[in-house]
Amino acid sequence: MLFRDLDAYIKQARRANSDRELFSCSEAAARQLGLPWLAIVQSMAFFQPGGRYFRMDNFQSWGDVFVAEGNYRDDPALLAARSTSRAFGWHEMERLLGGFTRRQARIVREAARHGLRNGLTVPIGVAGEPPGCCTFATRDGQLPPSHICRIATLMASEAFTEARRLHGFPARRLELPHLSPKRLECFRLAAMGKSDVEIGIMMHIAPTTVRTYMRDLREHFGIYSRAQLPAIALACGIVCIEEIVPRF
Repeated sequence: MLFRDLDAYIKQARRANSDRELFSCSEAAARQLGLPWLAIVQSMAFFQPGGRYFRMDNFQSWGDVFVAEGNYRDDPALLAARSTSRAFGWHEMERLLGGFTRRQARIVREAARHGLRNGLTVPIGVAGEPPGCCTFATRDGQLPPSHICRIATLMASEAFTEARRLHGFPARRLELPHLSPKRLECFRLAAMGKSDVEIGIMMHIAPTTVRTYMRDLREHFGIYSRAQLPAIALACGIVCIEEIVPRF
């Protein structure tokens, strides 16, 4: 596949009206790259099958075993995809994870036994949505040349985007209200788990002012509990996970 073929694939993917149509053209394009195995998946699809989350693959018997044995809980590719923002070959997974557990090593061996001997995983995440990835795999021990892998990475981005479209993501665009600097800081501190009293002390404002700010935030986002604010703050990019859960 050359870049002109990638353009043709993108046009076809954008015309897809179903998972079947999208996966059919994606699988054909992946085979042209010498990567016959393909998965386009949101991680939540394993935990809530049949819902709005998507999982498309042609892993056949390995896909059945993968789900039946609950391998998605420990799968090195899925876990490594949550620790990096760039595409990685499967030979990099152990380093990205700081070593394999026995179960992870067994999953890699079992995948190879089913014909998935090497692969390329492309992490894809959108704030406020379940993390996901596109994975390409090959029967050979070696991945295709680097320029082919780069094309696969571009293809993965498009495939995931169109899968999101077909499944109604984003269902609702979350927009940050126009907040004054003090209201924004109050939002950030509340998302980090600070109480109204702590926020008042840290910001040198009265507790009643903090409560007013919190009420306004809840009304804007249509929520009823401050416990929901951390998720909204993450989705809006106000805080990162390390600020909410230290040493995460």
